[in-house]
Amino acid sequence: MPTIAITGSNHGIGLKLCRQFLAQGDDVIGICREATDAMTALGVEAITGIDVSDDGCVATLQNALGNRLIDVLINNAGIMGRET
Repeated sequence: MPTIAITGSNHGIGLKLCRQFLAQGDDVIGICREATDAMTALGVEAITGIDVSDDGCVATLQNALGNRLIDVLINNAGIMGRET
């Protein structure tokens, strides 16, 4: 079964994608800043504390994944721009 990594997986579209892939029997890794109760209830493997716009967090994610192979990456994390 494929391994699917989903950023922004703690709510919204990312959480729905986690549900869908889990229902298909795929291995799902949820990547986000903070896990929500809904994400935890799904039983998704969570890598938390990750802000994909921060290079240090990306390095932390790389270390957390180690040599694990990812078949599909869904980069769903949103970045909100600052208003000036």
